Amino acid sequence: MAATIKPSFHHVTLKTSRLGQMVDWYKTLVGTEVLFQNDTNAWTSNDAANHRLAFLAVPGLEDDPDKIKRNGIHHSAFEYASFSDLMSSFDRLREHGIMPVFCLNHGSTMSLYYEDPEGNYVRAVQRCWVGFTGSPPPHTRGEVRRLTARGMSEPVNV
Repeated sequence: MAATIKPSFHHVTLKTSRLGQMVDWYKTLVGTEVLFQNDTNAWTSNDAANHRLAFLAVPGLEDDPDKIKRNGIHHSAFEYASFSDLMSSFDRLREHGIMPVFCLNHGSTMSLYYEDPEGNYVRAVQRCWVGFTGSPPPHTRGEVRRLTARGMSEPVNV
């Protein structure tokens, strides 16, 4: 049997009826730049790819008041290199009025979940340590206190 080839993930495309808002929001959140845009779509990226996050604004799209109850993607995620970077981004986003809708201490990661203009969750994540053992190391407990000191509710341990 042939070995499975494991390609790298390239991009995701989100349907939207708020093209301009979505482009602006993701630019503020993670620094995406528009590489192509017309009336019905935009290709954006925050690295060297020709696009990582694309938006498709086709006529007739409508909001789904029961979106949370439907099958589909729960969230996308962007990983930060350090806890300091995650918290610097939190501070910058707060200045723009963008606050997490919930925060979680997963044990191996600290995560801030935001909601984009279409109601999609976007996770800002930073790995706390490698080799989850079930008990957070002392530095993680200190980071939880720093989160709380910045005006956020204390993350939930899961």
